[in-house]
Amino acid sequence: MAAVSLLVALYMSAPVGITFLLIILLGLLLSFAATIAAKLLRAVTITAVSDSPALYKGETLTFTITAKNHTILPVPDLQIRLLTPDGDELIRFSLAGKREETFRYSYTAAHWGQYKLGLKNVRMGDFLGIFSFSYPLEIAPEVISVFPDIAAVPADDIILSGAIDALWDSPAEETATSDAHSFYGFPGYNHREYVPGDPIKRINRKLSAKRGVLMLRLDDENEVRSGKILLSPLSKPDNLLGEEAAIEAVLGYAAAFLAADLTADVYIYEDALICHECKDKADIKELQTFFAGYKFTDFDHEILEEAIIISPLDPPVFNQDE
Repeated sequence: MAAVSLLVALYMSAPVGITFLLIILLGLLLSFAATIAAKLLRAVTITAVSDSPALYKGETLTFTITAKNHTILPVPDLQIRLLTPDGDELIRFSLAGKREETFRYSYTAAHWGQYKLGLKNVRMGDFLGIFSFSYPLEIAPEVISVFPDIAAVPADDIILSGAIDALWDSPAEETATSDAHSFYGFPGYNHREYVPGDPIKRINRKLSAKRGVLMLRLDDENEVRSGKILLSPLSKPDNLLGEEAAIEAVLGYAAAFLAADLTADVYIYEDALICHECKDKADIKELQTFFAGYKFTDFDHEILEEAIIISPLDPPVFNQDE
């Protein structure tokens, strides 16, 4: 438009061309000045909040952004860039004087982990779309935690069966008590021969093989037996799916031990090897919450015996000592 005005002034009419040019320059000046004034006056107040800081996979949260203009100065081009787990997203709109606009962004959790959700930056543009200025922003992004699922581990899973068998075959064998009755009221030894109708899971296989007959533990229901699960902290970059699967497998095996009337000791490396005892469903939920912020590392670790080893790099295995 400025070039056309100059051509008109040179070849058609100097007063008309100069008038057009002055109008254009004045428009640019006014647009620039109005935008600077709106910025300096902090004309717009922006608030942003999510309806939940934590959610399970498959759940949806709503992130609400509200922009309010406190002055009579219109804001023709307000550009809000959102930082979301799926990438940046731009919201662009105009805001008249003394008006308020509300926008809602929905996020459905697809994967376990912690993600940032919030306002990345805000820019204010002028009426002609030529200038834009960074607008002060004092809202830090929120950290959204997504809890892992609990994997479904079938009762006939080979690894689970091996771990449970090893627990029932632990080396508490035919030791006699010094009294006629044991502490739990069972006479003599803490084993007897199996009879049809007895629970198969209480058969001591090692002792049965030694005697040649099926031997049943009498005090199993009074003993606390815990399956061991070790989560390997070793991973590699960009292995989110493998890490997620490993964590969900840990929760699944812990829940499977509880379903088999056992407890679970889950070993996790943080600064050192930490044991999380899972004795009921509440402990599983607590562990599920803990895993929302867990980070894998390249920490070298020992291998536990008689434990299910779960790694984000390899399939689960049951490490049984010889």
